[in-house]
Amino acid sequence: MFRFTCALIGFWIIFGLCAYAAAQSCLFTEPASSNCWAPRVIPGNEGHHVVLMDTHAASDTGYLCSDKWVGNKVYFTVTPEITGWMTVSTCHPMTMYDTVLQVSRGGELCETGTIVACDDDTAEPYCSNACGTNGASKVVFWAQAGVTYNIRVGSFNNNPSGCSLCLGLIVSIGNPCGDIPRNFICQEAMELPGTFGSHEAYVDVADTPSNPLDWSCASNVGHPVWFKFTSAIQGFATFSTCHANTTYDTVVRVLTGCSGYVLELACNDDTYDPECTNSCSGRSGKVTFPVRAGVEYLVAVGAYNNNSAGCDMCLGVRLSIVECRAAEDCDDANPCTIDTCGAGTCEYGNERYGTACMDDGNPCTNDICDGQGGCTHPAFSSGTACGDPANTACTNPDTCDGAGTCLANDAPYGAACMDDGNPCTNDICDGLGGCTHPASSPGTACGDPSNTACTNPDTCDGAGACLPNNAPYGAAC
Repeated sequence: MFRFTCALIGFWIIFGLCAYAAAQSCLFTEPASSNCWAPRVIPGNEGHHVVLMDTHAASDTGYLCSDKWVGNKVYFTVTPEITGWMTVSTCHPMTMYDTVLQVSRGGELCETGTIVACDDDTAEPYCSNACGTNGASKVVFWAQAGVTYNIRVGSFNNNPSGCSLCLGLIVSIGNPCGDIPRNFICQEAMELPGTFGSHEAYVDVADTPSNPLDWSCASNVGHPVWFKFTSAIQGFATFSTCHANTTYDTVVRVLTGCSGYVLELACNDDTYDPECTNSCSGRSGKVTFPVRAGVEYLVAVGAYNNNSAGCDMCLGVRLSIVECRAAEDCDDANPCTIDTCGAGTCEYGNERYGTACMDDGNPCTNDICDGQGGCTHPAFSSGTACGDPANTACTNPDTCDGAGTCLANDAPYGAACMDDGNPCTNDICDGLGGCTHPASSPGTACGDPSNTACTNPDTCDGAGACLPNNAPYGAAC
């Protein structure tokens, strides 16, 4: 059974009719045709004709199908324009009670005439509701063009369960241009496969409720029908009404759900592509958006400007799901594979052996592809330059050892290096590539070597200074 929920999508209310939430009321319905002398006339042209009716005010009781006691009887007539199969059914999401359905021909309006077809319960999808399994009714019969058929629907046993008396009646004549538009609300969205490839659906939209609303990409969008799919793969989905079966100007919108926190993923009014024009008015819509595996997506298709052009409302939709649209969609971040997109599927080949790949930061390894999709790091040969290229008295250029290690090649500790000009320091390598200048030991000769009565040879003080060692003032000379 359909349960209506008032919910916001962006800044729009899904159905815009929260007043219907009150008990014993029906969505999008017309008053009950409860007078047998004034039945509701259903068009006789080929297609699906849907009547949504609130039958609470219908008070007639009596028998249908000869032996089924019913209440809340409502009356319809249809005169088909063509000869062929006709289906009359109450198997619709809006039917919320146990129905009995009778079709007859001949006789006065309020007379039974000849019963052509009759049904109480039908075991098919959409024929169950809150009042019971298979509680709705369906008949199929061969109808003659120009003959008037009387349709009567009543509540089984006068609705003892007190169910809501909302009725959805479907009369299908000949070969309609698509499925019955049961998907006129989000909660009854038609499910499409979410597998890789292309999937199509056809809907006869003519008798959907108008209910125009403003969408983000177009205003006054009416006659919405809904579709849903759960993607089986991660990739991209394209939903399009650019189809030979589409005969009116459409708008397409993609949402993440029906109620609660809902995001709009895409919205398109016109697609400027030759395949997106139709024979009546305007253009069709097409949207492409990324999808994730296991996530459900909702798609609404509406009529631009509420089909003010008066076009026939046949709809063909195509859902295409692919892994990729171009090679960049297939990037696996592996420099050793060749990423391509072919026919919507990612394909991966291997780069040739020796192709450069991700640097491991070691200057003594070569970063190359192995030809099988892997990035390898073999060691460079011994003597390959690496690290510090400096060539001084205390260090030679660094080289690889052939096993993946960079060697420093520094001169040993104590090797002579550049003189700092201080006679009281030693100029030696530190063994780590640096030139150092430690102080000479105390007494080391330096400076003036003269040795007279007034001066002795100069010597270092052990702290890097050269001392003159002169005789004191007044010494004999």
